[in-house]
Amino acid sequence: RTILFVFHNMQAVTQLCTRGIFFEDGRVAYDGMVQEATKQYLTKSIVNKDAEIDFSKVVDRSGNGNIKVSRIQLFNKDVLTNQFLIGDDIKIKLYLNSTEATRDVKVALHFYRYDESIIANVENIDADFIFNPFTGEKCFEITFPKVNFYPDTYKVGITIGTFDWATCYDKLIPCFEFVILEGSLLVKRKLSLNGGFLYLVPEWKTV
Repeated sequence: RTILFVFHNMQAVTQLCTRGIFFEDGRVAYDGMVQEATKQYLTKSIVNKDAEIDFSKVVDRSGNGNIKVSRIQLFNKDVLTNQFLIGDDIKIKLYLNSTEATRDVKVALHFYRYDESIIANVENIDADFIFNPFTGEKCFEITFPKVNFYPDTYKVGITIGTFDWATCYDKLIPCFEFVILEGSLLVKRKLSLNGGFLYLVPEWKTV
């Protein structure tokens, strides 16, 4: 006896089914284990135009312009997108354009809730990363592994300056956004949009 279950809620699909069929452009792209079917569906259905932003002509910014953000790209599993699920890695490709080789460089990323309340600041020195002097355009890759933000839309701003922030080279706040979608296979319950912003799963045991 077989029941065909057609749904877009991946959590429900994985809980109710053992076999999954993923259709792409009207054809069967995968037929097999439900976990792999949902993975392909989520990976291939989230590409969107907001994942790449060109800042080369943006004038609403501050700083002396010696180093400027020229472009941003967002990736999920090497797919160009700004949409993610809890537990996904967020990969940011940050393209900077420098007019002169500068040694004293610090880059900060500022994370905001959609109401623009700030929730985190990240700097390259937190990961012991140092920018070598360069001129022209250069790409830097920033990866946030296994992000656990609640489903919502988040904004990100960027500030580039000297180590002591005495000089600002470029400031764009906020300049791009990403979305955490519902449907992660790691989540066992429905998360309220106003229930928090970090999804934490501690270890439980009886002592």
